[in-house]
This record gives sequence, C-alpha cells and structure tokens, in this order.
Amino acid sequence: MSSQPSGERFATSTTASTEWLTAKEAALYLRANHRTILFWARQGRIKGHRLTSTKRSVWRFRREELDMAFSAPQLPAVIESTLSSAGSATRRVA
Repeated sequence: MSSQPSGERFATSTTASTEWLTAKEAALYLRANHRTILFWARQGRIKGHRLTSTKRSVWRFRREELDMAFSAPQLPAVIESTLSSAGSATRRVA
C-alpha cells in the first residue's frame, strides 16, 4: 500500500506556473538573435531575471513577460477619455 495520496503528488496552480526560458529559447520565441535578447535585458527593454555567480551571469526570461513587452501599450481610461474629448472639441472648432 502506497503512502502517497491518489492523484498527483504535488498540486500545481495553472496561474502560478510560468514558463522560464533561457536567452536562446527566448531568442527563438521572439525570432531574434540571443545576443540581442541579452542586450535588451541589460538595457531594460525587456524584463530579464539575472542569476549571478562569481564568474558569469545567466539570464532567464518568463514567456508572459516577453509577451507583455511586445504587446501594444494600453492607455488608462482617464487619459483615453481626455484624448477623445479633446479630439471632439477640436473637430467642433474647425
């Protein structure tokens, strides 16, 4: 008789689990050179997680953060309403 409960040994949450990519995997995903991915991470253009040691640094990237970095920026609702009302006022004057 097994001491483990039936089913999965460890429960995993689908919202908490993310896919971590190496620089080369992120490069394949974004269709860019892996050196470019590392350059963008150092510049802060994309979110990268640096795992350091004494001799070299290793970078890891989360797929969802890469997706967010290249998605269209969303304007807050207050700014959108201000821009739309300013645009309608200009049209009335002209």
